[in-house]
Amino acid sequence: MQEPKTLQKAIQWIDHTVVPQVTRHAISGAAMIRTEDCALSNGHFVDMVMDVLSERGYHVSFESRTTHIPCKVDMKTGDISLEHRDVYVLNVHFPKHYIQPLEQKFD
Repeated sequence: MQEPKTLQKAIQWIDHTVVPQVTRHAISGAAMIRTEDCALSNGHFVDMVMDVLSERGYHVSFESRTTHIPCKVDMKTGDISLEHRDVYVLNVHFPKHYIQPLEQKFD
């Protein structure tokens, strides 16, 4: 019975994370959402998010990037300790919002 809970979390994540970005970028027809939210480390969760968005007419791609950030240097050996951070990138494409030409607004 894990599926309904995961789907509910995916929909809540879309409502709180994706929808505000899509609204903000309505004119361009594309939004790139970068996050370190660990929920996206679950491949099944990502699949659900992509399926829900695809069903609604969005074109979605997903990428997981690991960044290495130096956090400590051993001055004797020169060894550098790195902190690993996962950054998730969700690209969402959708129909552009139609805007009337400027000259029509002032006539």
